Amino acid sequence: MSTLIGLPSPGGGFREVALIRKILERTKQGKVKWQRQPSAISAATANGLQFYFVLTAPFAPLGQDWVTFTVRDQNAEIATVQKNPLPIPIPTVSFPTDPVVSAANELFQAVSGAAEDNVDRAIRKLDNI
Repeated sequence: MSTLIGLPSPGGGFREVALIRKILERTKQGKVKWQRQPSAISAATANGLQFYFVLTAPFAPLGQDWVTFTVRDQNAEIATVQKNPLPIPIPTVSFPTDPVVSAANELFQAVSGAAEDNVDRAIRKLDNI
């Protein structure tokens, strides 16, 4: 599955939206733990699923955001969502909202503040001593 802003997802994206919402649900339940790196936020499950948000540069004019979200298993890519092919948003142009991009936005909002970075991991390790 791949989607670009302004273009509909193949098949309407219903299955992809359901997949992203399930990841969000498991994240809110604490079953998926996200890790922050400078250019990505990622998570992996015990059964081999991997999730990645590729991020914009940290010094982007409008703040750091995601550009690509990917779901993989151990053997293959399952789904990829492209947020915005344009380097900057154009406020005067209105694109239809893609439900897959909207679901990925919702997941990103949930994980971007909750993802641990190296300092958070060190603090958690110290708390567990």
